[in-house]
Amino acid sequence: MEVWYFMLEECSRDGYLEGTKFIWEKVVQTGLVVPSDGMLNNVLNTGARHCDEELATGAFRELAGRGTKMTALHYEALVDCYADQGKLEEALEVLSIKAESFPVAAAEDTRSILRLLVRQPELANKVFDILNGLKAKGRKVPAGGPMVLLEFVSLQGDMEALIEALEQVEPLMERDGWGLGWLCRSAKSIEDWNLIAAAYPRFKAVSPGRAVHPLNEMVRHLAADQQGGLDLAFARLRDMGGHMYLTSTKYPTDDTLLALLDRCYWEKDSRIWRVIDLAREKGIQVNENNMDTLSTIPKPEGPKEFLIPKLRGQGGM
Repeated sequence: MEVWYFMLEECSRDGYLEGTKFIWEKVVQTGLVVPSDGMLNNVLNTGARHCDEELATGAFRELAGRGTKMTALHYEALVDCYADQGKLEEALEVLSIKAESFPVAAAEDTRSILRLLVRQPELANKVFDILNGLKAKGRKVPAGGPMVLLEFVSLQGDMEALIEALEQVEPLMERDGWGLGWLCRSAKSIEDWNLIAAAYPRFKAVSPGRAVHPLNEMVRHLAADQQGGLDLAFARLRDMGGHMYLTSTKYPTDDTLLALLDRCYWEKDSRIWRVIDLAREKGIQVNENNMDTLSTIPKPEGPKEFLIPKLRGQGGM
């Protein structure tokens, strides 16, 4: 038996599928040899690497049956095994099981699923159905599921399609706001920023505080480009106040406020006076005497409008 044990150790460590599988079936499944946990890890990885579902799941079950503490790597090996075979549903189901113990998604979790979607784009439409089915069964929807779908759609370079995909999977997402951040990181043009800013009110899965940075990015990009929607920029600036803590001093950032000041100055927009007030509250010095045309910009009439409603009456950022 020592010889078989040694041969299994060598074959599985070197990733030699034929030898590993032969010995597995001959002496492990028959109970003649009891491999160590380390050896079972090697068998699992060998099966996964060669897309041998039977070998990989056999090693996984053996480890689980011993009460071995399963790590994220164990689940990832099975995800890769299924995905590389084109079995999208099984891969997402394993990802769901993993999410019960490891809720935080990592990019490595879904690399094989992304490769599958790139190889077979028609499967992308099935991701939502599979995730929705998991939710209907009371199973945990893995964060990596919506994430990999959005990543695949972003590869197409179509912001409208990406926004539509986010709206579709948003009901399946936890309220953490990473989807909004994904849109901002995917923006490549001012047209993309206009689309994101216009779509923002439709997004619901955004937790307090997590939307502030993406909103700041929207306002800055929209203000800095003449093709950016200035009305959209001010609308999202007001939204920023609804996500800020009263004591926040970081947002809006100085570069965002300066971009707004510059844009309003060149367009003779009366809202510049509100931006000046906000900039001064943040300690940014605005010298009106050096802005010759500022006197030609009328000041808004009526009650003072607070650009950041959350801060009204707080006397500062």
